[in-house]
Amino acid sequence: MFIKPTAKINRAKNQPKPQRYSLILDAFFEWLSELKPRGTAFKVTYEFCNENVSCIKTVHSAVQWAVDRGLVVGAVKLPSGWLIPTDQLLALKAAVLMYKAVVEGEGRIRP
Repeated sequence: MFIKPTAKINRAKNQPKPQRYSLILDAFFEWLSELKPRGTAFKVTYEFCNENVSCIKTVHSAVQWAVDRGLVVGAVKLPSGWLIPTDQLLALKAAVLMYKAVVEGEGRIRP
């Protein structure tokens, strides 16, 4: 499940920041797209980041941005990630794309 997103994360390691953020957010979106959550919630635990600090910070920032703006409702911050209600998966995917557009607009990511 993590092979393709992890490959993107590994490729991002040596990239300049704008390209690194873009690859990380693409990988996170891909990971979300592959999820088949069962039950009432799923965890975003940064496993696919493979302990890459830049990846963990970028993914955390994207989820925090979505929660702060009310785009994802009912999320709970955990010590090692987030617990997201299953019915918010589509909202989180949309928020990741919006976050990417915002940081691209601010010049932190080059389109």
